[in-house]
Amino acid sequence: QLKIIKPQFEIPLPPLQLATFPPIFSEPAAPPLELYDLDEVFSAARTQLANMTSKCVQSIYAKDARKPLNARELENYIKECARITGIIHEHQDVQPREILNILANQIISYKPYADE
Repeated sequence: QLKIIKPQFEIPLPPLQLATFPPIFSEPAAPPLELYDLDEVFSAARTQLANMTSKCVQSIYAKDARKPLNARELENYIKECARITGIIHEHQDVQPREILNILANQIISYKPYADE
């Protein structure tokens, strides 16, 4: 003869026991600083502009000087200089003509402090 066993649907958890040793977490990997140009990030805007200009001038002299400038290189130079000086934001895509227009408007609207 079989007896009916009442099912237990709620089984309590076993009692908690404290761990004797704290868990060991691995240290995160160091950032790849050799791929990160610290001089470019922490240098002043004038220094960044000078470095950018010298890179472009060197690339011009490395090529044949009789050939005209590549329009793409000039556009990249204008965009990078605008990013360095804060005319445009990092991920903003603005045409170089628009950047030059913004720069010209800023120069025209510049009013130095006048002694009155």
